[in-house]
Amino acid sequence: HAGVDNHRIGEVPQQFTLSSAYPNPFNSSTTVNVSVPSLTPYELGVYSIDGRLVSLLHSGVSTVGTNKFMWNAGDVSTGVYFIRLNADNRTLTQKVVMIQ
Repeated sequence: HAGVDNHRIGEVPQQFTLSSAYPNPFNSSTTVNVSVPSLTPYELGVYSIDGRLVSLLHSGVSTVGTNKFMWNAGDVSTGVYFIRLNADNRTLTQKVVMIQ
């Protein structure tokens, strides 16, 4: 049939994903995994509740697959923080809680 779209229904392209931080809550450091589908630059940062960048964990390109990032939060105060992944015109965010 002329004009028929050849894309298969239900096919989902691979995309960036952000795993749940562990441990959470945490007292000195926490770890997240980022699934990277292609050599596309991305940024992974930790932000305070008021939106201020506290720590830049990654900026640029990394290997395709799962990349592990640890945030050592020894220099910040107890509270709620947000780990934000900006990639491929998408933003993924998760809340983490730092306790002492």
